[in-house]
Amino acid sequence: MVAIATAAPEATAERQDSPDWYDLLVEAVREPGQLSAAYKYFRNYSLCNRWLAAIQLRKLGLPLMPINTFKGWLGAERPVQREQKATISLVMPVPVKSKKKDDDAPKGKDAKAKKGAATRTPVAQPDEKEKRFTRFMLRRHWFHMEQTAGAEYQPEAVAAKDWTVETAMSFFEITERPFEFASVTDTKRMGWAGGKEISVSPLDAHPVYGRVREMARIVLGHTAAEPGKFVPTTADMRDLEAETVAYLCAATLGIEGLEEGRLRLQAAMDEAAERIPDKVANRAFAAADKLLNAGFC
Repeated sequence: MVAIATAAPEATAERQDSPDWYDLLVEAVREPGQLSAAYKYFRNYSLCNRWLAAIQLRKLGLPLMPINTFKGWLGAERPVQREQKATISLVMPVPVKSKKKDDDAPKGKDAKAKKGAATRTPVAQPDEKEKRFTRFMLRRHWFHMEQTAGAEYQPEAVAAKDWTVETAMSFFEITERPFEFASVTDTKRMGWAGGKEISVSPLDAHPVYGRVREMARIVLGHTAAEPGKFVPTTADMRDLEAETVAYLCAATLGIEGLEEGRLRLQAAMDEAAERIPDKVANRAFAAADKLLNAGFC
């Protein structure tokens, strides 16, 4: 008879709400081959969660293996064994509540007048309105297969599809225009993106990688008429963000030009005066995930 564990609450003292996005990126640049392996093994997860799972399994001294939640393993007829605790943390949507004071609460002189009359008439306290929103946070809810026992595990079959840059472009309604050289010395510029159009230089030895890089600028919002508040304000940081997305996609899919892209990204990271902001690395992982998913549609 298999001893079944009960799902234990997380130790709040050990909780970390957000991954270190920069460290995740550094690990990905250091070992590009592992991104591809993690993608194939954890295909139903987002790119960042695939990579998070792979890194944590490696730190535990374990090979890539199936992971699941407590309930998920029960459904697979492989209950988590007694005294086993969740070991894998992934990013998941978490509903959050916050309270906001009513704007109609008394202020200034009115508030003082109300306070002075408190002995005669009770003063109504400011109303607090509840606001609900969703945050993506790290939660330790996953167990690896060696923590379970039971029926032979058969991973869910995933339909095999080939990723194509044309499919991704069609999904985002991106069109490609012929590259035009600005002058006879215009040999270093490998491409551009504007609006929902891209162009890649015929001198680019790896045109698919180049298309992914220019598409990344559009997905990241670099070419929007009114860039969002999280879009980097400097051209160098926008270039680095787009290069990061292209590298993550190339490392995951094995796109030609990966090694050259890795060297460019590594050089840019080494030359940066400060550590790349976590928000930039976070946005890069999210944009790469969108491009990867779009290419299979």
